[in-house]
Amino acid sequence: MATARELVTDAYQDAEVLALDVDPSAEEAADGLRRLNQMISALDLDGIPLGVASYGLDDTINVPDSFVRPLRKMLAVELAAAAGLTIPQMAAIDAERGKRALRAQFAQVRESTVDRGLQVSRYEYGWRR
Repeated sequence: MATARELVTDAYQDAEVLALDVDPSAEEAADGLRRLNQMISALDLDGIPLGVASYGLDDTINVPDSFVRPLRKMLAVELAAAAGLTIPQMAAIDAERGKRALRAQFAQVRESTVDRGLQVSRYEYGWRR
């Protein structure tokens, strides 16, 4: 499992915002963490409940190791857009594949109900059973 700091650092490097041997500044790390937390919250709204949506930099991201890379690539897309850069095509493809894999693994179909105003009454047409 990876920490949020590792995920943010790797995402900056995947987005080519930072060179491979450079760590993000404190400001960049805080911005990356904020975007990571927002992304995880948005995934929850998209039906992918990953749990905690308020990680600290040194917190362990609580997902199976196989989903760390997809989260990193998704965050890289966010970070590149924020920096005004074009994300490398393979990173964008990996991010989309990762989101689909997360949805397949974690998505929950929420129970729906019919609005009572939309239900047909048997008395609606003036006849009774």
